[in-house]
Amino acid sequence: MRIALPFAGALLAAVSFSAPVGAAAIDCTKAKGAHDTAICADPNLRQLNQDLAAAYDKLASAASAAGQAQVHRDEHDRRAYIEELCQPTDSACLAAAYHQGVSSATKFADQAAGGVLVPVERFRLQSAKDAKTSIVRAFPRLDQPNTPWTDQFEAAARQAAAALLPEDPDTAAIVDYRPTYLASDLAAVAFAVATYPRGAAHGLSQQVSFTYLPTAERGLRPADLFQSGTTWSGFLATRAFETLGNQATSGGWTLSISGPGELETIVADPANWLIHPDGLGLYFAPTSVGPYVAGEHEVLVPWADLKPYLSATPAFKVPGSD
Repeated sequence: MRIALPFAGALLAAVSFSAPVGAAAIDCTKAKGAHDTAICADPNLRQLNQDLAAAYDKLASAASAAGQAQVHRDEHDRRAYIEELCQPTDSACLAAAYHQGVSSATKFADQAAGGVLVPVERFRLQSAKDAKTSIVRAFPRLDQPNTPWTDQFEAAARQAAAALLPEDPDTAAIVDYRPTYLASDLAAVAFAVATYPRGAAHGLSQQVSFTYLPTAERGLRPADLFQSGTTWSGFLATRAFETLGNQATSGGWTLSISGPGELETIVADPANWLIHPDGLGLYFAPTSVGPYVAGEHEVLVPWADLKPYLSATPAFKVPGSD
């Protein structure tokens, strides 16, 4: 059973029903609190503090007034979360928390053409045995354009992000995303999930595709894109095997698979499809095709190469299909 600490609940309740809160980098000429003083005294932390503010500023600059207010709430909540998570004397904890914040905010700001997504970030510290476990979760909100399906998209994204959280209360987790595609008939992001089981030698990470078809009010299915009766999955598997082989050679690691057939289940699963304007990305999680140290992999198949296998009536307008 997860037990949220009082701080997290109070924080979220306060910002969910209050006026927009502005946020900015710590002004070191006016630093008073223990955390602000510690950050300003450390050149590395001071730079990270400025980097975090800059990343959120970039994100806000593309958003509407309502979107900017949400971004400011996110930054305000993140800074409060960092103060609760880390003691002012723990520079390593502060640096890690700031690095993570900069990483997420930078990904959020890398918008896909066609509109603007802003994150809704949630931070929670929960008691787990004799220590605190942190849960950081973000899901996208469609800020621009304003469409009839904006609320449905956000609700579906919120549910998808929540489903990626670990059940184990001793496991810390970070769920964020990066936009990959946004059009009037399809919105897509790649959720990134990082989990940190207590006592493990290292964390675990993977990406999961999230797609939303406004007309159908659901995610993308194989029949929405590919023509049944064609050998589309075999083609994807063969292309992936060839490309991964090249990646392994250039990266100095060895494939753990011996042929395309071992990839067909992976490439046929829409959870591993990263939709891009220039092609279909096939995602492979760490250890799925090679050693852990080789990391994760993506194979991009241009839309033009997929043309013989595409449905005559796809659920969204495939880029370049004119």
